[in-house]
Amino acid sequence: MDKITFACTLCGKTLNAPLNKAGKIEQCPNCNESLRIPIPANIQHCPHCGANQIKKASLVYEQGTSAGNLTGISLDDQGSLDVFGAGIKTKSLLATRLAPPSRPTITALVVSATFGIVFFIADIVLLAELSKTPHHQKGSTLFMIVMFGLVLAAMGIYFYIRAKRYPKEMAEYEYRFKTWDRLWVCLQCGKTWTSQ
Repeated sequence: MDKITFACTLCGKTLNAPLNKAGKIEQCPNCNESLRIPIPANIQHCPHCGANQIKKASLVYEQGTSAGNLTGISLDDQGSLDVFGAGIKTKSLLATRLAPPSRPTITALVVSATFGIVFFIADIVLLAELSKTPHHQKGSTLFMIVMFGLVLAAMGIYFYIRAKRYPKEMAEYEYRFKTWDRLWVCLQCGKTWTSQ
């Protein structure tokens, strides 16, 4: 990966930073001075319009996203005061456009496994009840067992397919994230491009 070489503005120590840190603020390891890592000259102009008002997409996203707490008081019908609070996260339109790719989650796997276990237990309970059920009512209980079994089989197939696809989804995410980490945006024309 390309490196950016620059000097600390306080102590003068020569520092190196990876290209993907250009424009970000870091601390000098020698004197702890906060420094903005310079943008290399070869990428200081937009390749589309030639403007010099460019920033890394990750920096625009970071600067355009903020988190905070919202607290309020309300009055209900009986005159009681209610205090409420919520965490909020806001993003500028540009930060929303330049957001990093979404990481694949395993939530679907966990949810389907949980439902699979529930349906499996329900099937076992129904089988136990089948032995206690009078002969003339066994048809409806058997129908329920078959239905739960079919749902359990469908969930098992879904779980298997999702588990097989997850490593590929993670590899695709890592590629998209590395590409995003090299993304630049022109603040004049709005076009984006990746550094080499």
